[in-house]
Amino acid sequence: MAQGRWQHQLPPDLKRAAPEIYRNLRSQGVASAREWVDRNYTGNRTGPEWVDMWHSASEIDFVLGPLRSDAEIYHTLAVNDGLEMKLRNPSASLYENRTGDRAGAAHMLAVAVPGHQSDLAPTWMVTDATEHSKREHQRVERVAAERRGFRGRGDGRARGGRGEGDGRGGGGTGGDGAADGAAGGGGRGRGRGRRGGGKN
Repeated sequence: MAQGRWQHQLPPDLKRAAPEIYRNLRSQGVASAREWVDRNYTGNRTGPEWVDMWHSASEIDFVLGPLRSDAEIYHTLAVNDGLEMKLRNPSASLYENRTGDRAGAAHMLAVAVPGHQSDLAPTWMVTDATEHSKREHQRVERVAAERRGFRGRGDGRARGGRGEGDGRGGGGTGGDGAADGAAGGGGRGRGRGRRGGGKN
C-alpha cells in the first residue's frame, strides 16, 4: 500500500462501472456526455451542481472524443480512474433524485467523501449482515403472526362458548321460558284453573 494520507488511484479490485454507464448514456440517443447532461439535468442551472456536472461531462468528452473506435473507447473507460469517477457522479445524483436514497447514492461514488458515513467492512460482509438481519426480522414477524393467529382462534372458541351459555341462562329466567315450564308448571296450571272457575 502506498504511504501517505490519501490514495493516489482507485482500488485495483474496484468493479468498474464506467463502460456500462457510458453505454447506457449513449443508448438514450445522445452523441456525448454533454448532450446527455443538457437533456437530463433538471436542477438549478445557475448553481454549483450544474457547473460541476457540466465540467465533468466536458472532461469525459475531451478524453473520449479523439478515440476512433468503440474498442478504444471502452478500453479507456475500463482503466481510466478519472472517467470512472466522473461517470459515477451523475449516476449517483440521478439515483438520489429519483429514489431519495442518499446513503445508496453515496455508496455509488468511486471515492468516499470525508464527512459521509461509510462502512469499514468490505461490501460482501455488509451485504451478508444485511441479509442475515432481514431474515431474522422476517422470522420474528412470522412467529409473532402465528402466535396472534393462535390466540385469535382460542378467543373465538371461548367467546362462542360463553354466548351459548348466556342463551341457555336467558331461557331459564324468562317467565314463559322453557326452563320455567318444568319448575313452575303448577303455577300455570292454577292460573288456568282460576280462569276456568270464573267462567262457570
